[in-house]
Amino acid sequence: PASSTEATYGLKVGNKSIVTDENLETTVSFDIELSKDDSKVLAADGVVYTINIYIGEGLVATGVTHNGVAVENYSYNPATGIITFTTDSFSPFTVSYSENVIEINSAEDLIAALTEIKTDAKQQIPGTEGNKNYRVNAIFVLNNDIVIDADTEFMYTDSNGAPLHFYGVRGVLDLNGHNITVSSDALLDGKGHANAVLLFQYSNVDIIGEGSIIANNKSIPVYAWANCSVNIYGGNYVTNASERNESAVYV
Repeated sequence: PASSTEATYGLKVGNKSIVTDENLETTVSFDIELSKDDSKVLAADGVVYTINIYIGEGLVATGVTHNGVAVENYSYNPATGIITFTTDSFSPFTVSYSENVIEINSAEDLIAALTEIKTDAKQQIPGTEGNKNYRVNAIFVLNNDIVIDADTEFMYTDSNGAPLHFYGVRGVLDLNGHNITVSSDALLDGKGHANAVLLFQYSNVDIIGEGSIIANNKSIPVYAWANCSVNIYGGNYVTNASERNESAVYV
């Protein structure tokens, strides 16, 4: 209030260091300081403060420590990317989390993982067909060659056919020396072919590793549109495009 004689409080949160190890576990040290009249504030007995810090969506939170002591009363919301905990003092806090690594051994594994993410993304705002601000962090690692044929349960969007639909994904597809091959189309009512092998919408994905994405059904191996970024750092992209499409990669 304008008539108040109380000094204002100041809260500063800064990153002291960010370290990611070979197991994709990241440790972030936050220096949290509450001050009043430029003097550090200590909470009175029995008083606690709630801290909310954004660390990123879709992570696997593994813990919070305060001066090396584990904080038990924390929670993490993977949809908002916010980690929440309470404290009665202010000094360095350390947050540890892991990337969401998804091991892919079959076409069914990859389709199931993408379907779950897509369903979550479309449910973020009721009554809409998705939220372009929603992203799940994920690293997809192929452990085997994947062949999608007429016997595979294809996944389609409403308007574009694709067996593998990355919708609302922020992360990495690691071919890991393996191939994804689509050998035939699944014919749906009103649709005679799949437009792409990998279809990206509302996603930011890096494709890495040696391997191939092969479209023997004459579709586009990689097709990205609608608020997308796809960065390709490895792999071969093969299409028999003469009868249907003119591109192996269309972003």
